[in-house]
Amino acid sequence: MKNLCMTKIAGLFLSIGFVWLLSSCGKNNESVSPASEPVELTTLKDGEYDPMLEEVAKAVAGSLNEVSMRIFIKDEALKKFDGDYDILYRNVQNKIVNGQSVKSIFSTSARNNASREIPLDLGKILAKYPLLNISVPVNVEKWDANSYEPLVVVIPNIKDESKLDKIKAYDKRGNVHWLDAQKVPNVPVIAVGINERTTLQPNGVAVVRTDFLKTTFRNGRTSLEEELPPIENGGSGGGSTSCTAPYSSNMVLKGYKSENIGAIESWANGAPEIRMSCSYVNQSGIGVNVFGGIYGSLNEPNYRSWVDNTWWNFNNTLFTWQPSYGDVISFVLWEEDVGTIVDKPFTIKGKFSGIELSIEFNFKLKDDDEQIGTFPVYRENLCNNQSYGNTSLYFRLGY
Repeated sequence: MKNLCMTKIAGLFLSIGFVWLLSSCGKNNESVSPASEPVELTTLKDGEYDPMLEEVAKAVAGSLNEVSMRIFIKDEALKKFDGDYDILYRNVQNKIVNGQSVKSIFSTSARNNASREIPLDLGKILAKYPLLNISVPVNVEKWDANSYEPLVVVIPNIKDESKLDKIKAYDKRGNVHWLDAQKVPNVPVIAVGINERTTLQPNGVAVVRTDFLKTTFRNGRTSLEEELPPIENGGSGGGSTSCTAPYSSNMVLKGYKSENIGAIESWANGAPEIRMSCSYVNQSGIGVNVFGGIYGSLNEPNYRSWVDNTWWNFNNTLFTWQPSYGDVISFVLWEEDVGTIVDKPFTIKGKFSGIELSIEFNFKLKDDDEQIGTFPVYRENLCNNQSYGNTSLYFRLGY
């Protein structure tokens, strides 16, 4: 889920279950706040935390005092209506929990926060953020909602997630704690942000985007421990090998693996949304796309753990390598976030009769998307099951 979000956290509910948080972010077993132990977030600037989203996080945290709300949030997240553990607020605001609407509960819980003197105007917030989202990105399945009260985080609006080291989190009392942004918690955590997987129609109805519907139902995996056969001649691509993919070969994407998933998607945002596009430069020096288009084709694992230091294996046919494509095709990859769609230039290559060409070619990304890189794949040095990429994300090709 990468959510456009900001973070501030409302404090810590002291219990033995939270010792792991305190040991990494504080001293002894005392609550950590910005005043007592500043955390240098050099990549963040003033204004990158949206006060509205912060207030929603406080409201959600305040509501967790009630077992009925904890059970409700867990049950709604487990529905995975968009393929991730997301709850679209507009879809649940009028649902009744223990005799009250969710909207009323959040407004009431916000009044209990010492920093709030007026009711939370959720209508105003929803007008600004119609895709307001609540999620349980980690450990939702093992959450004992009858007894455990999670922290609630808001993710900062940051372009390079590899530089995000701490995330603020709120508990029901409004205390602030710092969570490690790169280390996945071993307890459930709730996150507030903007839903990446839905779109708002003109009639005001939010629907799951078509590309996410497709990936939600196709991303099966029989075993999380499954591995492909050893990579023939290994390597990251582009080097000298004894393999050549014949012309007219059907190129197949066979899997993804990340050795540093936090560089492209923090744990608070759930599973990464991976986009790929394949292009080459023809003999006239013009860029030609053969797969994915300028918006890229989406692959999104059902679980973050599927790609976290393990291979997520599948078989997606990309294109047939025609002789007119030449001998090199550039694979462009990025991780999708929330934001405004802009043109982003990438260098793509072509190769004909041993002569290489390169140009700048624009793709449509959102301004907060994580650019994973451009990876030239040479037909004459391509083995079956060969991997390309970098530690943020590797991918395997076959034919």
